[in-house]
Amino acid sequence: MRDWSFVRVEADVPGLAGLGEATLEFQTRAVVGAIGDLALLITGKDRRNTEHLWQVMYRHPFCKGGIVTPAAASGIDQALQIAMPGISASRSGNCWAVSQAAVDA
Repeated sequence: MRDWSFVRVEADVPGLAGLGEATLEFQTRAVVGAIGDLALLITGKDRRNTEHLWQVMYRHPFCKGGIVTPAAASGIDQALQIAMPGISASRSGNCWAVSQAAVDA
């Protein structure tokens, strides 16, 4: 059995969102918790600056979290990258909400 972890990042532009996958086998609850913690760091920030957001998510936490933090940051980054074409077309692209879900396969 595999648990899948998905991340949805929404912008302040209606209908603009991205979906990423942050699965880490046997660490589902840790990844979901890390996504929630990392969301606090990027909510309200400019989504067009994905490299800076990655650095904030990876380097800011005092305890790096081993493999959990990069897995969570990767899922968020995927969601940001998927939403990039819509961000480029809009005047605004600030992160509004980051949500996560764990799904049993």
